[in-house]
Amino acid sequence: MKNLRPFVGDLDVAAVACGLGRAIGNKGGVGLRLRVFDRLMCFTNCHFAAHLEAVNCRNADFNHIFRTLTFSRSTGAPAANPMVRRNNATIANPDEWRPDLSEADLVVFSGDFSYRLFGITYNEARDLVSQRSFDWLQGKDQLKAEMKAGKVFQGMREAIITFPPTCKFDKGKPGLGGYDSGEKKRIPAWCNRVLYRNSQTAPVKEVIGLPRTSCDNTVRLDFLSILSCCISLSHFCLMLKI
Repeated sequence: MKNLRPFVGDLDVAAVACGLGRAIGNKGGVGLRLRVFDRLMCFTNCHFAAHLEAVNCRNADFNHIFRTLTFSRSTGAPAANPMVRRNNATIANPDEWRPDLSEADLVVFSGDFSYRLFGITYNEARDLVSQRSFDWLQGKDQLKAEMKAGKVFQGMREAIITFPPTCKFDKGKPGLGGYDSGEKKRIPAWCNRVLYRNSQTAPVKEVIGLPRTSCDNTVRLDFLSILSCCISLSHFCLMLKI
């Protein structure tokens, strides 16, 4: 990895709040940008609005983060129009303005997006999970429905999901019997996700190697998969000492 140091640069970070009044950081996103060789990469970790009925709020959170996440340092690459900048300063030509994330060759969004399963009951979802009818369940997935309608994560993809829904579990109770048994009985769902847009045609596993497989302890899978991605990225940047 040290051999990559001369070929890595343009490292920068940014954050966007999506909480109350777009000012509170309990919801929002943090992003990291870097260039490896001639590839500009952006990794964004997000937490969207909660609750089953808040689909439009989640879509709005994504749109707000995608449009306003602004890296303060120049990438060193010549812009198509040097007068157009992506910070909060005056923009010379708004018609030519593009979000920072749209300029990257590889964009990865990960985190707790909070999209749920709709049109299905708690018991029905558990029964289908026990039958491993994941394809059928994904037909009830809010995120997939909103993406198909072109309302969110436009132009992005997701690796095939081959594991049970991982939210929400009673503490310390993995497996089918561990799904929320409290008063709320929240319907099992895939809340934490990883999506990407890649300007090259190589398969996702060859580009970012994100784990999308099942494990016995589904209680921890969501957060471990996201955490492992973030830790690997942080370790990479620390080793480069940029």
